[in-house]
Amino acid sequence: MGTWLLTWNTELWPWYEYKEAIKSAKTGSIYCDGWSCNTKQTNIGDKIYLIKLGKPPRGIIASGIITSEFYDSEHWNEDKKNKGETVRRVDIDFNRILDYDLDKILEQSDLKKMFPEQNWSPQGSGISIRNKYIEKLELVWDTLFTSEKMKISDNEYEDYLKVFEKFRFTYTQKREELEEKRLSFTKDYSIEKLRHMSLDEYVVGKQDKTSFCYRLENELQAWGDMHGSTSAKFGIYFGKKGSDHIQKYRWTKGYGNTKEEALDKVKEQLVLLIMAGKNYDIEKINQNKLSPMMKGKLLSLYYPHLYLNIFSSSHLDYFIAQLNIKETKNSMSEIEKQKLLLNYKDHHPFMRNWSIFEFSRCLYYLFGSPTNENKKGVAVEKSYLALVDIFVPISKTEYEIIELLPEKFEPNSDEKKVQGKKGKGNYEKQAKDNKRIGDRGS
Repeated sequence: MGTWLLTWNTELWPWYEYKEAIKSAKTGSIYCDGWSCNTKQTNIGDKIYLIKLGKPPRGIIASGIITSEFYDSEHWNEDKKNKGETVRRVDIDFNRILDYDLDKILEQSDLKKMFPEQNWSPQGSGISIRNKYIEKLELVWDTLFTSEKMKISDNEYEDYLKVFEKFRFTYTQKREELEEKRLSFTKDYSIEKLRHMSLDEYVVGKQDKTSFCYRLENELQAWGDMHGSTSAKFGIYFGKKGSDHIQKYRWTKGYGNTKEEALDKVKEQLVLLIMAGKNYDIEKINQNKLSPMMKGKLLSLYYPHLYLNIFSSSHLDYFIAQLNIKETKNSMSEIEKQKLLLNYKDHHPFMRNWSIFEFSRCLYYLFGSPTNENKKGVAVEKSYLALVDIFVPISKTEYEIIELLPEKFEPNSDEKKVQGKKGKGNYEKQAKDNKRIGDRGS
């Protein structure tokens, strides 16, 4: 996989959706957009950094993953656009976006000192990051997002867990209602149904509360929140985009040139995802072209005994940090981060007896949300009572697994084990400073 540097010169082009993109990323969602990229060497899954040029401050303000092959699109410059000129683009899932007016960014001057052989003032968008700098750049970038560990003692931690152990058997009715909605959704959308969905049966935006995307995002919101990012996460949708207020079908350009082509591509990827999820094929899941948020929620709905219902990379990073799980490495996918957390659960004397859904609720009960100040956990409040909107009521409910394909699937024990290498790092001091009391990740 390659790593690329894309550019945004604020003096040449106003990014109208910039504030919307920041809000989306900071709520733990993925922001999807196309971006000019001159090279033809990119591949789906490559990482990008976006450097802001033009007026100060200058520096890296965002990162993401390429989700499409390159394609030609209208030029971003209005004069060139009016002349019929085009520009080469790729679709990006931005997972981190900083506000250069408020946040600390990776300053261009610092980048030049740390990585002197890299061009940090490119004339065009889409140059490669030198291989020898990739790992260190990831580490430096990650330090801007490293969550501060909460300093609670082992005794406090265990006491909070004991309270949750009692708490998890309450609110039976509401938890069972959510389970019924999950079952209804997965039964309604079998492999065969996914293959033959019509456009309006799939899309969100047409005021139809029975469509696939509407039900996934809204009816099952309590299973995992997808709000905060644009409808582009669905691959194709009906509505407006940014400053273009015309209501129409819109789709990720890498999925095709027409809405029909885009729908066929989305349905293909949905079927491939469900099949890969059934077989716990992490490689195929990572290769799937659906947005990470879509993949995460669907997998946890269809296979709640295998996949964690937390899909935001920033939320996963936050909980990994709070639990001081050490077996992390750079460029882990969301599914791989889930595996680390589930491995922690399976080796804990209390948590190993919980369902995966209960484990996810406990994480928010303990630590709250990293992107919503109104959702604080008991470890933050130093109280045994969590805020109501954090703790989605749960009960001891056995999951019914929907058989979507004829074959029986029995995951072997090896597939459930985390194969993580201990992460490398050049900032041992920061790691020590951030180390949680109790070393609960060991």
